[in-house]
Amino acid sequence: MKKEIRKLMIDKRNKLSKEEVTIRSKRIIEKIMKHDAFIQAETVALFNAFGNEIDLSGLLTLDKIFLYPKIDNNDMNFYIIKSNTEYVKSNYGIMEPKDGKILNDIDLIIVPLLAYNQNKHRIGYGKGYYDRFIHKYNPKHKIGVSFDFQYIDFIEDINDEPLDDIITDKEDNL
Repeated sequence: MKKEIRKLMIDKRNKLSKEEVTIRSKRIIEKIMKHDAFIQAETVALFNAFGNEIDLSGLLTLDKIFLYPKIDNNDMNFYIIKSNTEYVKSNYGIMEPKDGKILNDIDLIIVPLLAYNQNKHRIGYGKGYYDRFIHKYNPKHKIGVSFDFQYIDFIEDINDEPLDDIITDKEDNL
């Protein structure tokens, strides 16, 4: 079932124009900036947008320590990013920090998703990197970001880690 949901949501997301992704991403950024967990956080883990994912790069101008994920030997670590950080394309086609300082003690992690349900569980790309990271390091606050159409009912697996909040581009968040 998750495989079918992944395909459905990727297809829907790919139908968005770049302009629509930009507009929706800006709405989500505005909501993140008003969220208590973001306001209070010193360290914020983001992701480098891939394809038509939500682009959170507009947050990088704020006075926080920002981190991007990198897959190291089948584990995900977060690297502090700066204006001079160099990036390399991963095996999945995602731009990751080339090197730098790892920091896995995170106040707020903002995670991508393909779908989410009423229990604030997410469906990602199926490799389990975020679920394993969240289980191992337990960031203080976990927020998923989503386009409004990515909500769907599904039964989560035992290894799926719930999020604290879901922020969408619509007003009626969970």
